[in-house]
Amino acid sequence: DKNLVYEKYLTSVLEESDDFQEIGDLLKRHETLKAHHRDLQERAEEVVMLNDEYRSKLQAYMKEGQDTKLKGHNDIAQCQKLWEHEQLKSLVAGSSREGFLDESAKRVLEFGKCQMVITNLYERSRSNALAKGKVKTAHTLDQAEQLKSIREFVSDLSWIVGTVNTSMHSNTSMHSKSSGEKNAEKKGTAGAAATPGGAPTPGAPTPQAPSA
Repeated sequence: DKNLVYEKYLTSVLEESDDFQEIGDLLKRHETLKAHHRDLQERAEEVVMLNDEYRSKLQAYMKEGQDTKLKGHNDIAQCQKLWEHEQLKSLVAGSSREGFLDESAKRVLEFGKCQMVITNLYERSRSNALAKGKVKTAHTLDQAEQLKSIREFVSDLSWIVGTVNTSMHSNTSMHSKSSGEKNAEKKGTAGAAATPGGAPTPGAPTPQAPSA
C-alpha cells in the first residue's frame, strides 16, 4: 500500500528529527514552507516589474537631460558666434556717420538678442537651482556672472547624465545576477518537488518499495 509506505517514511523522519512530535506537525511545516515560497515568488515578480518601471523613468530623465544640455551648448555657441561676428563688424565699420549709425543699430539689435538668450538661459538655470535648493549667489544683472552661472548649470547637467549612465549600468548588472539566482532557486525547488513530502531530512532512511 503506497499510503502505508508514505506513512512509514514520515514516521522515520520523525524519529530522526527532534523538531516534530507528530506527522501532522511535519505536514503543517511543509505547507508553511510552501506558502512562504509562493510569497517569495510573488515578491520577486513585483521587484522585476518595479525595476522595469524605474528603468523607463530613468531613460526618459536621461533623454531630457541630454536634450537640455545640447540646447544649452548650442545657445552658448550661437551667442559667442554672434558676439565675435559683431565685434568684427565693429572693427571694419565705415567712417561715415550714416554707415556708422546703421552698423551700430544692427549691433545693438544683435547684442539685444544675445542678452535675451543669456538672460533666458540664466533664469532657467537659476529656476532649476531654486527648485533643488542649491542657489549659491544672489540674483545678478552682470552678464559675465550670468554666463558663469550658465556654465555651472551645463556642467551640473553633464555630471547628472554621467551619474545616471553609471547607475543604469549597475542596476542592469544587479538584475542579471538576481535573475541567475532565481533560476537556480527554481531548479532546486523542482528537484525537491519530485520526492513525495519534499526533500527528506539528512540522515533519514529512504523508503523501500514493498516486496511482491
